[in-house]
Amino acid sequence: MKDLILIIVSILWCIPILISFVISGLRKKLESDRDFYGKEISPKDIELVKVRYKPIDMKASDFSECNKDGELQYFYKKGKSQDVVYAISKQEYDRYFLESSVESITAYYPEFIFSYQSTNGSMKATIESYKPTIERYYNPKDIEQYKKLIAKRCEKQVFAKVPGSHFEYKDCKGQTVVHNIDIDTKTMHGTITGESNKESGKWDYLFYDESWYPQTQRKKNRFLSFCSRLDMRRADNIFTLYFTIGLIFTIRLITEMIVNQNSMLTMDMKFILLYMIAACLCLIIVIYLSVTMKYIIGKIFSGDVLISSVSMLFTIYFIAKAFMRFASMIMS
Repeated sequence: MKDLILIIVSILWCIPILISFVISGLRKKLESDRDFYGKEISPKDIELVKVRYKPIDMKASDFSECNKDGELQYFYKKGKSQDVVYAISKQEYDRYFLESSVESITAYYPEFIFSYQSTNGSMKATIESYKPTIERYYNPKDIEQYKKLIAKRCEKQVFAKVPGSHFEYKDCKGQTVVHNIDIDTKTMHGTITGESNKESGKWDYLFYDESWYPQTQRKKNRFLSFCSRLDMRRADNIFTLYFTIGLIFTIRLITEMIVNQNSMLTMDMKFILLYMIAACLCLIIVIYLSVTMKYIIGKIFSGDVLISSVSMLFTIYFIAKAFMRFASMIMS
């Protein structure tokens, strides 16, 4: 009787895992599109919300004297980019470094913060100019140019609040989703951050990308929610704990089958169960490694591929042995 209880418990343990696989398989049908598409961003809708000036020490020795078109100019040699030429006239140089005792002055690198807001999403961009300025001043024409560059950079992007930028994340449509992207030219460097403002749908809480989007307070099915947390791609997954508990029950079941001589199961039935349990464990290893490689680590390691391949071969082997034992039992 005890081994029958353990078998029932083991079967019940498998049900949530199978349901979690079904949930993942239905993702394209059940999950709503909550991405924020950068193509909706127009330069005219982008606002300059803040200008900051990063101070630097600019020394007289940092300038080199040069005669350009018959005019004496002083070029700054220690800029952030070799493609940006910053020069001042002799009159300006004399004004800033009027006395020989003036070794350095304070100059600035302008930093611009832009923002975009809509019902679908929001975007924030930080642009740092490579061109220094001695006065706290910026050219309004540069601002318009930056807005165009930001809109152009966002044009083909799909935004969501993914947990990082080191790996490639996919949405329910298979589109690559980003949260932060860089924007670079010869004259400036910046970062763009975008995220969605769309509300979640009825079943969106079941999928691992739930945390990428705003979460709407909805009534959830507790059992389905529990099953969904067995997805290893979720940040709050409980797969390791659940798998460990199931493994303990499996070991206990195998021990009970071997030790208990008064079991109601025949020897053939015991072997069939053992083969199927072994096949399930190997299959779980395959699934675990494939998910880990593709969604968590972000790249494939040769060792993981080898273990996954061997586990898959053992899965096929144990299933074949179970069917052979079952066929032998039926025929006899």
